[in-house]
This record gives sequence, C-alpha cells and structure tokens, in this order.
Amino acid sequence: MTDSYFATEYKTISREDKIVLAPRRLDYLESLRGLAALFVFLHHHYMTAPIFLDVVRLTPLRFLINGRSSVIFFFVLSGFVIVYGIANSSRKFSYPNFVLRRIIRIYLPYAASGLIAIVCYFMLHPKPLFDTAITFNEMWSEHLRLGTVAQFLLLAGTPAANTINSVAWSLVYELRISLLLPLLFLLGIRIPWVLWLFVVVELVANRFRQDSVPFHGTDVFSSLDVTVHFVLPFVLGIFLAIRFSRGAIPDLDATPIRAGFLLCVALILLMIFRDESASLGAAILLFVALGWRKFQDVLRWPLLIKLGTISYSLYLTHAIVLQVMVRAFHGAIPLGVSLALSLVASIGVAIVFYRFVEKPTHRLSQWVGQQAVPSRSGRPSGRAE
Repeated sequence: MTDSYFATEYKTISREDKIVLAPRRLDYLESLRGLAALFVFLHHHYMTAPIFLDVVRLTPLRFLINGRSSVIFFFVLSGFVIVYGIANSSRKFSYPNFVLRRIIRIYLPYAASGLIAIVCYFMLHPKPLFDTAITFNEMWSEHLRLGTVAQFLLLAGTPAANTINSVAWSLVYELRISLLLPLLFLLGIRIPWVLWLFVVVELVANRFRQDSVPFHGTDVFSSLDVTVHFVLPFVLGIFLAIRFSRGAIPDLDATPIRAGFLLCVALILLMIFRDESASLGAAILLFVALGWRKFQDVLRWPLLIKLGTISYSLYLTHAIVLQVMVRAFHGAIPLGVSLALSLVASIGVAIVFYRFVEKPTHRLSQWVGQQAVPSRSGRPSGRAE
C-alpha cells in the first residue's frame, strides 16, 4: 500500500500516446493514503468490542464497521500512482527492475511484520477471549505451524496465513496485481476498450460468485478468481492516471458546488459494503483530490502528511499491537482501557517501524531503481522514481 511516486506531480505536455510531463508536487495524495490507513486502524479497534451498532450503521460513523472500503481505496490509489510514475519516469522502463523494487517496498516490510507477529504469538500463547468479537479472535486463532508461516511468507492468501496478521489478505492482492500494472497500463494506452470490457465482465461475473465480497480463496483456482476480482479498482486507478497525464482532469476550483457534490457522492459510495460501489467512490474521491486545489490545501496539513508517511507501517502493525495490548492486560484492566492504550501504542509502534524497517526499504528501493537504468535520453539518470 505504499509507493514512492507521491513525491512528484507533472504538468502535461502530451502528444498522441506519448506522455511528456514537467514536475510539480503531488504530496496531498499521501494524506489520503494516511486517512485510509487510519480508518482501517479505527475499524479494527472498534470491531474488537462494538457498541451502539445501530447508531454507527446509520450515521457517518459507518466507516467504523466498513474498513474494507479503505482497502479498496488503497487499490485504486495504487493503480493511479504506480502507472503515473511509470508514465512519467525520466528513465526507460525496466520490468525486472520494477518487480524487484515492488518486492523490496511491499514485501520486505510485510515479512518483517509477520516475524514480529510470530514472536508476539509465542510470547503470549493466545487463547480465544469471549468478551471480544469474532473478528478479534480470528487472528492467532490457530496453533502456529511451519506450514502456516510458509503460506504467510509465500503470500498464499489462505485463511490460515491471514491468522498471523489479519491485514495480510489485502497485501497479497496488492503485490500480485501491482506486478501486472505495466501490462494493464499498456492496454489502457493502446487498446483501452479491452480494459473497459474487463470492467463490464467483472461486474457481471461478481453477481454469480458465491461470495461477492471475498477476502481470500479456499484453493488455487478460487484464489486466482479473487485476484481477478480485485483488478477492477486498480483498473479505475489506471484510467485516472492516463486521463490526468493528458490534462483531462477539470479545474474543480471553478465549480466548487460541483466539487462538493462529487465529494459527498464519493463518501456515500465508500460507505456501502460493496466492492463495486467502493471502487467507484474511491475513483471519484481521487478525481476530486486531483482537480480541487482547496481540497488539496486541506490534505496538505502537516499532521495529515505525517500520517500518510507512516500509513503503511500503521497498516502493517496495528493489528499486532491490538492483539498484544488486549491479551496482555485482559482481566487486569477494563477492555475499553486496553483499546484506548492500543490506539496510542499503535501510533508509536508505527513510527518506530517506519524508521527502522520501512524507511530503509524505501532507500534500498530507490538505490535499486538508480542502478543501471538509463534515462530516456540514453544517459544514466539520478532521479528516483
């Protein structure tokens, strides 16, 4: 859920299918990623011991029971920033280099979080807690075996693998599909009707799936089917990246009422527990952010930028901190106090994880990206993607 392409925005000088752009800043997208991670973080804490469910379900607090829409937003955003970065890089595209960088950026922190979770599991010897919800007890719900660890590290996307770290399911599809994005981008540029046909077919096919809101498959075939299901939000991000690169995003500052209306529509769609509506809502939200400077100014608040900076670390570690805090203090202090302590501790752990795990992988990824990849002019380039 993290990409280094947020640092650069581009001014279009586009001709035909070739996109040539001049740099500006796109840092406000970092804040959107941070807010999405925050909503998932709050969702898991709330769902540990949900109260006033009917009130939450019928109010804007609905995001507390629908963290999935934030994950769908991550997918749309990843489709946008990865494709946008590829299109506007000063270096010639190298697919092996791209794959290596994605593995470094996404997989290494993922694996590190899994190792931390495993250590905590053996320290606590967890058992089901009957005063917490089933969503809490699903993590660390099985005896940890070598096969389960192997499935987690191999991104198998199985239910057993997800018991190590409950956020693992989404990162399986994030990495799988992101490796396909260069091909999908090429289709979007050359023969876009193929991607639109895929969107239509997927919308129809999902009506016939046994589970139209899947998290993981039960075997190899169903796992591949779920992967195909999650391609849809990435495709919407791809189309937005192509449009934005060609200057097709309107100036919403000239029509603030329209911008506000679109923002409201996006938020309503994101509150619906359906992947199709969440994908559309996420795409509209990103569309508004790209075209409305006043919204960008809000998203550039320093606190939101900092939240975006640690968002992947927060996403990876918060469920582990939640398990540790609730289980370690169970019976000693009220559950609500444990949850409050976990909220604070999760931010601190995310900051530490970012500094000592995620940030070094950023630097390694940037270094790998600069090695032996010539610029489009044929000369080596010092710019990092």
